[in-house]
Amino acid sequence: MQRPPVGVKMVIEAVCIMKGVKPKRVPGEKLGSKVDDYWEPGRGLLQDPGKFLDSLFKYDKDNIADSVIKAIQPYIDSEEFQPAAIAKVSKACTSICQWVRAMHKYHFVAKVVEPKRKAWREAEEDLRATQQVLEEAKERLREVEGGIAMLQDKYKTCIAKKEELEMKCEQCQQRLGRADTLINSLADEKVRWQDTVESLDYKINNITGDVLVAAGFVAYLGPFTGHYRVALCNEWLRELSENNIPHTEEPNLISTLGDPVEIRSWQASCRKA
Repeated sequence: MQRPPVGVKMVIEAVCIMKGVKPKRVPGEKLGSKVDDYWEPGRGLLQDPGKFLDSLFKYDKDNIADSVIKAIQPYIDSEEFQPAAIAKVSKACTSICQWVRAMHKYHFVAKVVEPKRKAWREAEEDLRATQQVLEEAKERLREVEGGIAMLQDKYKTCIAKKEELEMKCEQCQQRLGRADTLINSLADEKVRWQDTVESLDYKINNITGDVLVAAGFVAYLGPFTGHYRVALCNEWLRELSENNIPHTEEPNLISTLGDPVEIRSWQASCRKA
């Protein structure tokens, strides 16, 4: 709709003013002049009817600026901006027109009602404060009446708590003694564990190249003499370095795939034999 009816155009302008949508400056009838046009921005509002209706329901009607009311007043006074007149050109715009007029009317009604609301809220606040003072007085009275019994109970509780704390203190001292003994015993193990962790981290980070070399040992080096085995191993290490494959400095079959415990068992068996 490039040239909407006057009623539709007025409704779009009015709802844009109410929602603070800025108009687009377009050429006017006179050469070189510019006028405000709400039609294109208004159509943008209506592209999503659901979202548009939801924005009308959630409109902050209690804080409508006086400048908005002043800008919308000419539309309210216009005979063409009456629901009956708008209904003749667009039923959909009729409801929007009624909404604009309702927000305009609510603004002035709220000005009359708001002082009464404020007085009512102040009266409620005074009542709550008075009730709070009364409750505090009642609470103090109950505290005074139950003071002696409460102090006696507190004394008994403190005695029991003291005995419990003394027992726990003794237990804590015993535990601290045992913990100190255990920590001293494990001090040497800490260094060994740290060395083991560093060694394992180093091996894990270089496992790819080490396993690759170990696999080569198992698959290919059996038939060759020691001289050829060393030469092939050095060639593999050079290829690993050139291809940025992580590996330890001197990977070998025993360090990668061997089990130290089992190897020592073999050695012990050989000595017995």
